[in-house]
Amino acid sequence: MAIKHSNFWLVVGDSGSGKTTFCQGVVAAARQRGVKVRGLLCPARFEGGQKVGIDALDLSSDERRPLGWHFALGEQPWFSSSPLKVGEWLLDPSAIEWGNRVFKQAIPCDLLLVDELGPLEFIEGKGWQAAFEALDSGKFRLALVTVRESLRHSAQRRWQIEGEIQLAKYISPQAAFESTMDKLWQSLGIANDPRA
Repeated sequence: MAIKHSNFWLVVGDSGSGKTTFCQGVVAAARQRGVKVRGLLCPARFEGGQKVGIDALDLSSDERRPLGWHFALGEQPWFSSSPLKVGEWLLDPSAIEWGNRVFKQAIPCDLLLVDELGPLEFIEGKGWQAAFEALDSGKFRLALVTVRESLRHSAQRRWQIEGEIQLAKYISPQAAFESTMDKLWQSLGIANDPRA
């Protein structure tokens, strides 16, 4: 049986569809309205126009740590312990441990953002496991969680989802942002007028 929360939204899209870009827009707009935003964003690192890495950004402190490296692009760092291999990526276990501490301290909050929950979390039981605990707690006014299309049903089985934002390569994050923000503000109990 799915865990029921009143305000739980998914941002669904495959790699390159703009999930993180969409979430960055939500975070910026929410902060302008005084919303207490917590959790992690995972923006990409680019070199020469190629995505070579992934960072983890703590939304409570703006502390940013390198999380992953493309194993075939760019120079690999020295890892203090064996990296986790996920597809084309090598993930730093110490950054994952740090991120789990961030999620443990993220609640209670207004907006809890998790970017993203993937096969590492849903299938292997690794990665952002503390995000599951924070989301299960319900100690937020709104949760926004990014997942790939292939894991959409896994999220739906675990939680009762209020809404979904579907992103695709032909739907820009900006268009998705403009069409859904009024609903997200309503979930947070905030007036639609940005001056309010």
